[in-house]
Amino acid sequence: MNRYCIEVDRIEPNGEIFTLVEYRNLKATKSTIGRDRQMNNLVNRIGEELKYYQVPHKRYTVSVA
Repeated sequence: MNRYCIEVDRIEPNGEIFTLVEYRNLKATKSTIGRDRQMNNLVNRIGEELKYYQVPHKRYTVSVA
């Protein structure tokens, strides 16, 4: 399993920054190119989810955990 750590710096209504951390397990890949592609797809999916749910955020990062 490939495990990814997602950190979102969310902007609260009072202007404070709150960091959310989430871990996701995805199917294991056979090569590093496959893992890079999987990570790029996950980054794009997280961006779409934040936009869809209208989460006010400063930045988000995705890293291999």
